[in-house]
Amino acid sequence: LSQDPNAIDLNTPYESAYVNAGSASVSSLQAGTTYYAVVRPYNGYSYNHSKVYGAPSNVFELITCPDGEPVITYAGAVSTNSIQVAWNPVAGAAGYIVNYYRSDLNIDSAATVATADSAVVLSNLDKDCEYTVKVTPYRVSSNNVTALGSGTGNVYNVKVKPTKCTAPIVKNYFSYNN
Repeated sequence: LSQDPNAIDLNTPYESAYVNAGSASVSSLQAGTTYYAVVRPYNGYSYNHSKVYGAPSNVFELITCPDGEPVITYAGAVSTNSIQVAWNPVAGAAGYIVNYYRSDLNIDSAATVATADSAVVLSNLDKDCEYTVKVTPYRVSSNNVTALGSGTGNVYNVKVKPTKCTAPIVKNYFSYNN
């Protein structure tokens, strides 16, 4: 197990996990990090009591989830059909999945965008409505495996700019002439 795919010694395991099944767990890994590993089968002992190993696998990539929750720093209207949401970056995140939906509907109606930035403008929204936005950090491995972070930043009832403007009611209007 290594953070450098070229540093793996195929003859000496960095970390051993002896299992009888087809899976193993490795703990104490750093969040938001890419690791590389090999699997080398252990076949038992030889006649002189030395360990006998099979051929090692090819090097493969492991990724850990980003650690932390995006803290929403801004949410507000941009226009009558768009809003902007910004958040603090999460360590180890390659990007963010942003789910958004009208606050008067449920999450099943959510639309999704992905961004590498820590802010997004959501456009083509319904006018005169409020939106709920959820931001989740993620990482993607080189073979397109996605690891979602456990923390989600949420903001509720973000309003687009109103389209209906009402003029103030003026009472007791009079004209003054000299």
